[in-house]
Amino acid sequence: MNKFCSAFNLYGYNSRSEVITGDRYWGANLNDTSDPVSGQSYGYQYDNIGNRQTANRGTSTENYTANNLNQYSQRTIPGKGVQGHSVMENKGKTGVKSEQSRE
Repeated sequence: MNKFCSAFNLYGYNSRSEVITGDRYWGANLNDTSDPVSGQSYGYQYDNIGNRQTANRGTSTENYTANNLNQYSQRTIPGKGVQGHSVMENKGKTGVKSEQSRE
């Protein structure tokens, strides 16, 4: 398909209304899932209080670790390893701040 064709997303949810799958397909018929868009298939798993534990994109899986305050303290990214970080606010956008040097 070329980039000017119609496409749509289908989402799956668990019993807590958390998104657990997201897939994109070429076409306009929501019942026709025979032509998936390459690289546009996602899956998510959560713990019992809603913290993300894994995020899948194709065959790649990211793992998340939450601390006792339900903040993400670590994320493992394929090809990059473990990423320790803390969340910071910057002009209304959430970003990642390295835990290395704070001097």
